[in-house]
Amino acid sequence: MNAYFPVADLADMIHARDNPWKALAMTIAFSYFDDSGTHATSVATIIGGYVATKDVWKKIEKPWRETLLEFRDKGVSCFHASPCLGQFNEFERLQRWECHYIYKQLSDILQENDVHAIWAAVKNADWDAVTDVNFKIVYPSAYDFCIDRILSPLAGWSAKHAGGSPVGLVVAEQKEHEQETTATVASWRRQKIIQERIGPIAFDYPQNLVPLQTADMLAHEVYRHAKWWEQAGVVDPCARKPAHPECFGKITSANGARLGGYYSIEDLQDLAGTILRAK
Repeated sequence: MNAYFPVADLADMIHARDNPWKALAMTIAFSYFDDSGTHATSVATIIGGYVATKDVWKKIEKPWRETLLEFRDKGVSCFHASPCLGQFNEFERLQRWECHYIYKQLSDILQENDVHAIWAAVKNADWDAVTDVNFKIVYPSAYDFCIDRILSPLAGWSAKHAGGSPVGLVVAEQKEHEQETTATVASWRRQKIIQERIGPIAFDYPQNLVPLQTADMLAHEVYRHAKWWEQAGVVDPCARKPAHPECFGKITSANGARLGGYYSIEDLQDLAGTILRAK
């Protein structure tokens, strides 16, 4: 297994000693391309992950790692959703049933613990179709929009589940987005209520932190539906029967609490109109 950093230690580093919850939101962001990787335009921009208290993350970490350890002799060191389901990279020596076993076992762990799924997703074609100048000043990119859309629900989660204490935001390392993420979080934290509920931000790699691997699983599931949504042109991206129907609900709903969601062209236009009226 790769060297990893215990999530409890990270929570202690990020939060004040007297914070009883030490909650962490673990997110990963992608602008996904289709399978061929040859198209100039990506299908969707997605930020997804989970939020939970330190104690909950500790409960998840051990069984998650133990599941992957079962396949250490075949080269598995950490979880990545796409290679797992596609049987490539460090999952190439596994049989298909073994990959599905891993996927189901890990989704069971998420369902059994008090984690809350959080995501924001937008089709990039819809994003490009919004031409309102004020909207694009506020949100220069789809990534800026998605990171913004998860912060308010996180503040609400803090009020309901963590006594209003700050939630530390841990984002999978992506150098091209680090500056945008930091700036957006800093902007939100200038508002007093957000400042009290959104804590410090940190960046790390999924192979180092089990909770970032859970975020990868969620983001992948959201992408699969967003991609099908793009291809089929349907209104509800969740209408598709997923390849793993026994897992999809557990991964995306996690105890029935979804924070954030998909934003359609109609959602974006409504928001743009709100910004325009505010001017």
